[in-house]
Amino acid sequence: MPLLLVLFGLDEISKPKWKLNFGALAGGFCIVFLSFLHSIPHWIPGDIKYTQEGYKYGVGMIDANHQCQSITTFHYQNDTSHQRKYNSQEGQNRCPAFSFWFPLKRTCEKDPNIKKISWQFYHSINGGPFYEIVNVDNACQLEYKFLSHNEWINSPEFGAPIVGYPRPNLLYINNIRHNEEFVSDQPFDKPIATTQLFFKSHIKFFKFVYWTLWFAVLVFTVYKSVYYLCRRTP
Repeated sequence: MPLLLVLFGLDEISKPKWKLNFGALAGGFCIVFLSFLHSIPHWIPGDIKYTQEGYKYGVGMIDANHQCQSITTFHYQNDTSHQRKYNSQEGQNRCPAFSFWFPLKRTCEKDPNIKKISWQFYHSINGGPFYEIVNVDNACQLEYKFLSHNEWINSPEFGAPIVGYPRPNLLYINNIRHNEEFVSDQPFDKPIATTQLFFKSHIKFFKFVYWTLWFAVLVFTVYKSVYYLCRRTP
């Protein structure tokens, strides 16, 4: 936000008085619009890092190491079935449930031989436990709401159960060796470096310093913007 104010909030600051013009209106609209987009996920109940609802409206960077597993069972009209399993390959894949549901929905619509698709979806963040975010009998009957919470998407704060644990620092599926399972039944001991342990034990202090500096920069930028826009030359 401070950078956006500097780039778009000031317009022809050398003039003796502020003048409302198209450039100022366009810059202001850009800031308000981006602020609105980033606020959408916070309107929707649930942990957005797990549910990913409303998350793609913003322009945020990679926020965590996401790992997920999607298990689908296709049931056909002739009473046969087969199972497919997908394990996320890269930690920067945010594993949004929508991205897995949408192709399933399209498959249901295009293939009349499909009776239903059972679906389980597990999601882990930053090496934490795998939570069962989705467990539905028929994904074909689901609909997705873009601006509100979808009842079929769960999260830890809503009581999503733990179904397993990831292997430490696993970012790529190719690191799995000797037929090891992607989701383990038991948690692993994760070695922590001395510096990492120091930051972890003082995380509240560092968060306080970070947000204090962030708001200080924001307030200072707004003050300087108003000062330069409103000042008059002698």
